[in-house]
Amino acid sequence: MVGRPTLLLFCIALASCGGTDSGESTGPGSPGAAATAADMRPASCPEQAPAPEPLPGVTAEQRTAAYWVERARAYGDPDEPLLRAADISNLDASMALPVAERPLGQLDLAEVVDEALVLAEVQERIEYIRGRMERGEYLTADGERVGEEVLAAFASVDSLPELSPRLHEVLETIQLRCGPALDGFYTASLDLDFDRNNCSSAHTGEPIQVLATWGTGLQLVRTPYALGWISADAPLSPALSDEDAEILLTTPPGAMSRRDVIESAFAMLDDPYGWGGNGGGRDCSRFLMDIFGGFGIGLPRHSARQALAGTFSVDVSAVTSARDKLLLLEEATRRGVVLMHFPGHIMLYLGQTEDGTPMAIHSFSEYLEPCEGVTLPSGEPAETLRRVDRVAVSDLSLGTGSTRTSFLERLTRVTVLGKAPGLALGGAAELRAAAPVQVPEECTDTLDASIFRSPARPNADQPLRVIVTLSEDPGPSELVLLDPNGDRVEVEVHRMGGPPFTVWAQVDRPTPGRYTAILGDGTRSVACERFNVLRDRGPRTPSTSPYAWDARWAWEADTENLYAAWVEQLFDYPVDEDITWTDLQTLLTNRDNNLLYDHLGTNEDERLNLHPDCADLPYFL
Repeated sequence: MVGRPTLLLFCIALASCGGTDSGESTGPGSPGAAATAADMRPASCPEQAPAPEPLPGVTAEQRTAAYWVERARAYGDPDEPLLRAADISNLDASMALPVAERPLGQLDLAEVVDEALVLAEVQERIEYIRGRMERGEYLTADGERVGEEVLAAFASVDSLPELSPRLHEVLETIQLRCGPALDGFYTASLDLDFDRNNCSSAHTGEPIQVLATWGTGLQLVRTPYALGWISADAPLSPALSDEDAEILLTTPPGAMSRRDVIESAFAMLDDPYGWGGNGGGRDCSRFLMDIFGGFGIGLPRHSARQALAGTFSVDVSAVTSARDKLLLLEEATRRGVVLMHFPGHIMLYLGQTEDGTPMAIHSFSEYLEPCEGVTLPSGEPAETLRRVDRVAVSDLSLGTGSTRTSFLERLTRVTVLGKAPGLALGGAAELRAAAPVQVPEECTDTLDASIFRSPARPNADQPLRVIVTLSEDPGPSELVLLDPNGDRVEVEVHRMGGPPFTVWAQVDRPTPGRYTAILGDGTRSVACERFNVLRDRGPRTPSTSPYAWDARWAWEADTENLYAAWVEQLFDYPVDEDITWTDLQTLLTNRDNNLLYDHLGTNEDERLNLHPDCADLPYFL
């Protein structure tokens, strides 16, 4: 059926580990040119050669899971769950949220399909491929321009065939073609291992949804991670019943530890590399997708989007020091399992050897090795393209001194699946989006994760501030306020540094009634509280206490954290501005700075007259 929108995850780049960064053959454009270049090289510097096995700097022991499980003890107990089943469910729910107008992670094939969106994505795909064929950038396997008959299959479309989605099970591995033709397309290098019409592969036992029959006789299909075309006689089961479909689409999440990930990765050691799944192999992103899929984590198919799919990530594109990158990698590994990305490629970080050499396991095609003391007649440095074409353990120094530089030098993003960033990485980390927050049955907070309201008697006459104070980093989370009707209140949420950590929001015109405040991530509730907002300030009963005020709270972790938040906000200002204040009173009477402004509802801040000097300021605060 066709109905409410479901964003399809298309791989517009037409491959998940694409471009010369990941291992596309970059040899000359014609066999004649290749032969001429090869004739000018000494035998010690061939244009292309197999990579040694194991790769340079890697010992036989370092090619075992047991070695790296033991090395993982430097970062914590290798059997400690980094993500539990509930955490994985929340991660998957977060990846279902749109990034660049489509879900970051995998699709739920049980959802209905938006025909207009399918059409838009198909049009973009066809236009992209046809343009490259017309410009001669995509050629046949013989190096010829694509013929008119194939070009006709990529004619612009104004509408789709009638969609009739039905779910099947894949019986044998199937290649998903990027466009509505089975022909292969190649760049000028004519490396037949890199078919640009090969978007992905669907493996035996996986679900696949047939959307429609195309005019060329092919079937338009989608899997949870890719869309493409397959032949009409592709090995699929009969259409599944609703009951069987539900079983096939349900993958219960399980806990994930460092040992689990390492052993899962090494189970695929030496498996063949395959661009877009070519020949039944795995490219870099499929390798990671298969590792984490075993724990119920639905990573995206494309490496660039996988780099955004962790608990948090750190952009290291501006970090030029190898030492600084290694320090960051090590700190990230203390927080969880680490993925390393540069444009077109992604790897799983294993850690450091006894002598401090950083290593990774990944599925890749090749690397460049400079030929020492050899220069080509053109003046360019001589290099040998070393073909790996398998899942391998490698030193991050591979490629050092080449025109591509080393893997370590090329890293642009470090991604962590595991715990919150912690103090060392908190300032640089980009947290994933929180999963849609669910209201817990039991709404509570604690001393270490506490919710405060200001003013003390929330009312419709005063702006309402909800302040969450936390002793520990809450990680990916969202502050949600529900009004008396249960509707979400749209507010600007402010996050302050830590420890202690603070999240707060303001409702300018609260509606009288019972509110719910939740800081959470999907099913995880960090803190929750229900409270009433009165119709007006109401009269205050004069105090008969002999004291300036009566203490209502004990001085504990929650109130100390609130005090820290109040001081931090009081002196907050834009980092690119140089601001000074002549007196404390100016800050106390500024609602933007004073987190507890008019907290008692008596305009108490305006009635103060505090002008301490520098020595007295700490006592006044």
